[in-house]
Amino acid sequence: MEKLLPSTYFPSVNNNFDLGETGTRWKDLFLSGSASVTGNIAVGSLTLSTISFSALTTVTIVNNTTADVFTTPVASTNIVVHYGLVRGTAKETGEIILTCDGSSVRIAPYSVTLTSPGVDFTADINGGNIRLRYTSDNSGLAGTMNIIEKAGAINAKYI
Repeated sequence: MEKLLPSTYFPSVNNNFDLGETGTRWKDLFLSGSASVTGNIAVGSLTLSTISFSALTTVTIVNNTTADVFTTPVASTNIVVHYGLVRGTAKETGEIILTCDGSSVRIAPYSVTLTSPGVDFTADINGGNIRLRYTSDNSGLAGTMNIIEKAGAINAKYI
């Protein structure tokens, strides 16, 4: 059975109707543009909940300095920072995983490097904010770091 829908299709009452159900599911979903999801997304045994992405941000890495990459209010959350770093001819790309329980924060950086850019990362809590910080060596070169932050929770069931 095929039915044509108007160009904009919306429910008459907010947050009251489902699209399909357990016994009668839609086969495929094709989207173009943006999708806004409030709540959880379940894909097989993987559940994504409360995930948010930041816009691409560029941070200037100053020579021989310790400074903030970003700050965000303290919460019991996980943050993954995807980044690309260029300093002179040195290049590094990777991700930094931060986890916070509301009173302490820990990081685990993973990267691939073409000549070390001489930049180390740390995290702390200061004034109610989680700070991801960098410390650059005294190579005499400034650099740029492009980052995207992903915050939220991912729950996976392993079989």
